[in-house]
Amino acid sequence: MKSLIDRFETFYLSKHSGRKLTWLFNYGTVDIRSRAGRSPHVLTVSTYQAMILLMFNSLESLRVLLRESSQSSKEPTSGDIFRVNTEFESRVRSVKVPLIALANNKDGAAESSSSGNAIPQVVEEDRKHIVEAVLVRIMKSRKQLDHNLLVVEATEQLSQRFRPTPQLIKQRIEHLIERDFLERCPHDHKT
Repeated sequence: MKSLIDRFETFYLSKHSGRKLTWLFNYGTVDIRSRAGRSPHVLTVSTYQAMILLMFNSLESLRVLLRESSQSSKEPTSGDIFRVNTEFESRVRSVKVPLIALANNKDGAAESSSSGNAIPQVVEEDRKHIVEAVLVRIMKSRKQLDHNLLVVEATEQLSQRFRPTPQLIKQRIEHLIERDFLERCPHDHKT
């Protein structure tokens, strides 16, 4: 990956002199085709996850990594051994590999959040867009719907991806109303 970055930087700087190129790896995603198992999969991963997975290219397959460790700690140590999970199967062809949420400790260093409650900012933004898309899709098909029924139907449709809170759905409805994608019924404020 480093050689590709160097080649692109050389190309970019030759075309655009006087500019500075800054890489923001945390914003990138990579689609990796996995040919292992019964059926092929497309893994959508972050740039950092892709760099780790590409180190396993010389092995027989790219799959989900498992850590073999006698310790119960979630933090990897220098003695941990990682291997390719040759048993990985998924019903869906395209698999989005989630990021681990990070929290800052008292020293300011990032560490994995074990509480499970911390949702990364990027994930929250993606969820907002997903909720809005579902709301618009529902309203395009129904044309008019009671507010509470809209919240219930959106929750049902989103439950396979994540569990949205009613507050999130209501915020997104208000946001869509402000942007004139939706409007309230003039005769009934609940519709």
